Amino acid sequence: MPRKKPAGWERDFFKRASDSHAEARRFLTAMAVGSLGVLYATLTGKAAPPLIASDRLIAMIAILAMALSAAFGLASWRADAAWAYRAGKNPPKDNNQPDGGLWHDVKKVCDLLQLVLFGVGLLLSAALALRLI
Repeated sequence: MPRKKPAGWERDFFKRASDSHAEARRFLTAMAVGSLGVLYATLTGKAAPPLIASDRLIAMIAILAMALSAAFGLASWRADAAWAYRAGKNPPKDNNQPDGGLWHDVKKVCDLLQLVLFGVGLLLSAALALRLI
């Protein structure tokens, strides 16, 4: 059942929450891509430390986690745009808010996966750095 459209001040807070969430997604995506660059430069440069098999595995999983985090961030961005387009193209009747729908669910799952994978990649990168020190 569609929710009733919020009043003026409530709408401002919903807009602020939406903008904040979009900024967080943008920041995490940028950080994941930047981390990939740093890991690549560190592990392939002239001063690259020698890695044993377990260090290489940690590095590969960290790189994969960061790459997937960036990919899920982009997928979430796309799902958010698709949801907003669908909601704008078919506005609800009776002054109600549009329901979440499939694209909103996809966005929520991608946001969660992005956050978890970024955390995993960050923790593995820190563990690798501590092992190499």
